[in-house]
Amino acid sequence: MPDFYGKLIANGWMCCVDAPIRADRMIVREFYAYAAEIDFYGDLVATIRGRQVCFDSTTISNYYVLPDADNGVHTTKAREMGQEGFVTHLHGGCRPKWIENNHMINFSEFIAEANTCLSIICSRMIPSRKGTDVFLDRALLICAFVEGIPINVGQIIVQHI
Repeated sequence: MPDFYGKLIANGWMCCVDAPIRADRMIVREFYAYAAEIDFYGDLVATIRGRQVCFDSTTISNYYVLPDADNGVHTTKAREMGQEGFVTHLHGGCRPKWIENNHMINFSEFIAEANTCLSIICSRMIPSRKGTDVFLDRALLICAFVEGIPINVGQIIVQHI
């Protein structure tokens, strides 16, 4: 995995590596408590602790100095790769059992780079519980990351609020 750090820098994901500090976690919990009342068709602004917080994808991307990419590009390219792309990027070319059995994508057979990338995605972009199956949206993100295709992280975060 010597190339992984270089890919983090190249993709602009360095801000997603460190775990959030405790104070940030409390503010995030407050944000999600108020998120049910937010009009997602208007301005994406929430009032947290008396302050207006704008959380549209552009604001998030600018704050973290992330690329403002078109997510349609990575989704289309990753889907075009199909199962063979998953075998190459997630399993290092080894044919996993889940493909033969037509099951969901199982991360237990991921190569180290894909597993580390999945941890970053699940902890900082698309919060999720720890399970053995990986949903397609996360698998597509990992493939895009490995390929070096720019991803609009701000847009992904907003879509999963």
